[in-house]
Amino acid sequence: MLKEWQVLLLRVLEVGIWFAAKVGGVWELVWDGNGSIYCSDLVNYPDYPIDMIPECYDEIEGKIVNR
Repeated sequence: MLKEWQVLLLRVLEVGIWFAAKVGGVWELVWDGNGSIYCSDLVNYPDYPIDMIPECYDEIEGKIVNR
């Protein structure tokens, strides 16, 4: 389970955003880019804090959903 202090959020002005998680002592890129975060990108990180990524784009439903 991820702890809040193990989660890193970096906002880069006018370039995009990325989210990372420390898993097993190693930082892993969860998502990077601009626009909507696909729910499928979060499948491997079910414990990623919802307050950091509260919603994602469900490709099957074709809409933004709450996590």
